Amino acid sequence: MYKEEYVESTLNNIENKITNFKDISYYQLVTFYRKRLAVGLLLMNTQQFSGCNAILTDSATLFNYDGNATKVKIYTIMTSVMLIVSSMLSGKLSDKFGRRTLLLWGNCGCAIILLVMGILQQPQFDTETLEEVAIDFTFVFIFVYGVSLAPITWIYQPEILP
Repeated sequence: MYKEEYVESTLNNIENKITNFKDISYYQLVTFYRKRLAVGLLLMNTQQFSGCNAILTDSATLFNYDGNATKVKIYTIMTSVMLIVSSMLSGKLSDKFGRRTLLLWGNCGCAIILLVMGILQQPQFDTETLEEVAIDFTFVFIFVYGVSLAPITWIYQPEILP
């Protein structure tokens, strides 16, 4: 995984982290690290309340608007592939733009997409074209979520907390 000339320095870094590891108590966590803990908890709650569970678990209902079971299976597979691809792109994008930027834009993007999808799902807009647009927005949501909130929230936690 590493080039041969970097192996020694990488092993030294790992050894330094192990020897300099400080065990902290829960008291220190809620006093000294309280701001970091609050940010970490806020990020985890934001991720869970971003609408990801509603979109990912109920997307089959949205995909089944015309009763075509084959289309539902294809869209479900596309959803999984979209989530994998977007998560893999997340590393490159976070290196380029930074984690904080991706988290902020991801939160805003998910909120806007969910607002538009909620409007499109109203009974007075029950047309086939709007259903297709809602499906398109589902894929856009999955991409935005997969690039931002899904992976970066979990990467960010160990960086800010001991």
